[in-house]
Amino acid sequence: MFTKTFFKNYAIAGFQGCPGIAGTLTRSDSSLHLYWDKYKINEFDFSNNEATISFNCTLWAEWRGDVATNPTLSVRSNSSAAGPDDTITFHPFDNIVVVISGEKQDPFKPITINDSGEVNGPLDGDCYGLSQISYDLLQMGYDVHYVEEPDGVGYADLSTTDNTEPGSTESLESVLNEIVDGINNRSVTKIGMIGYSHGGGSVYDLAKDLSDIDFGDTDKYKLFTAYIDAVEQARVTSMAETRRPIGSDYHLNLYENNQISPTEGGPGEDTTQSGFERNVTLEEDWGTDLVHGTIDNSPEVEARVLKEITALFPLDTTSDEDIILAGVSTVIPLGDDVA
Repeated sequence: MFTKTFFKNYAIAGFQGCPGIAGTLTRSDSSLHLYWDKYKINEFDFSNNEATISFNCTLWAEWRGDVATNPTLSVRSNSSAAGPDDTITFHPFDNIVVVISGEKQDPFKPITINDSGEVNGPLDGDCYGLSQISYDLLQMGYDVHYVEEPDGVGYADLSTTDNTEPGSTESLESVLNEIVDGINNRSVTKIGMIGYSHGGGSVYDLAKDLSDIDFGDTDKYKLFTAYIDAVEQARVTSMAETRRPIGSDYHLNLYENNQISPTEGGPGEDTTQSGFERNVTLEEDWGTDLVHGTIDNSPEVEARVLKEITALFPLDTTSDEDIILAGVSTVIPLGDDVA
């Protein structure tokens, strides 16, 4: 009755209902909201947590409650005398991961999958390294926002600067607002920020702006940050971003020194706190020939990023095919066919 095939690549969870059969939808908790569109303009109406539906449609789900609860949505045809015909269990996100690309890198240049089901990644020239990182994190079940750094802008004050890139649906300001909303309203406790080149500089700025917000509890969230050959934002002459992001509980810094300065990262100013740092040119056999323009495409760099963030923010895994991760930000639109 519910479609089981889905793709995690938009803004909130989506699924298809039963085609042309009058039935009843029942939600287990009123904090599970349904919408007719992914922009949450028109909400689906429930009465006492039940609603009647009689045609095939795509609905979009948002969870706005305690992450300790795993709500369900059930469908029962009106001709069914027994219990529900199908049920989806939602596992709300407790994390938000922001991935910020380098200058002029388009987040909408996606991972592609060929007819054999093989993923064509950055080494195939089909996308950027951070596209691969974002894709893999999404497949694991993280709530990922993949955005482009604000070319030539910087943003010391997100509250007054709109940094939406041409063709992009999210600005860094909107991502900050999403993080704040998640912490305040959806029990999000795990925040990740990963940036390459000027995107690394944007990670520093984003972490600083987040640290300026008073949540009333210093332990409200944990912050993972990662630089990949990071370059500072908002400077006429680019310089390596070596400052540790403010408030970071664990900081990963991977950089090379084959490139002519200043278009390269560098050793961190503060390595006494929790984290991992590596000059891949000097300290890794696989990094000997990497330069600024290729370090983000390195499979070893991606593996290190995934290793560190998943160690700090492990997910509750499950093999239940009926489970969909539901959150305010990652859309799971389904295919055209209804199972």
